[in-house]
Amino acid sequence: MAEKNKKNKDIEANLTEENLVDKNLEDDLPKAEEPTLEELLTTKDLLIEELKQQLSEQKLLRAADIDNLNKFNNKRLIEIRKYGASDLALDIIKPIDLLKKVLESLQGNEAFKNYLTGFEMVVRQMEQALENNGITLIEVKSGDQFDDQIHNANEAVEGTEFPENTIIEVISNGYKIHDRVLVHALVKVAK
Repeated sequence: MAEKNKKNKDIEANLTEENLVDKNLEDDLPKAEEPTLEELLTTKDLLIEELKQQLSEQKLLRAADIDNLNKFNNKRLIEIRKYGASDLALDIIKPIDLLKKVLESLQGNEAFKNYLTGFEMVVRQMEQALENNGITLIEVKSGDQFDDQIHNANEAVEGTEFPENTIIEVISNGYKIHDRVLVHALVKVAK
């Protein structure tokens, strides 16, 4: 028990010495004046104004972000409406071209004359339906200059009466959807 009392007295002595050291350090430090109520209110008002300014800037940034997102979505929606029929058109164009080739091969055959007239009407109606949706035929004929933007060369033929890079034969027609090439015209070109 005596040992315990001795430890307690040592701890108390150390504590009072530490307190004196801390008190001495505090005495050495310069005393800061406490701000007045007016200074605190002014500081508070300045902080409020600064936060209002930051909030206003953030609001403007978010509004601009929303505006940009709306513009992007509107542009995307217009493109979808304008070019959304591309896949369907590609699926319809192939049978139309095949039907045209069959009709061309049967020209002059009197046995199929009535059928040919009916099928030609169907082809015209299908082409009109495509045109109503912004899908148009790319007009290509022999003698036209080759343009890799709208033509696809299937074969380059040497020794023709046509100048170089001139279309000598149209294998299949091309199609555009509005201002984009949907199907390139397949052609043979003079080399």
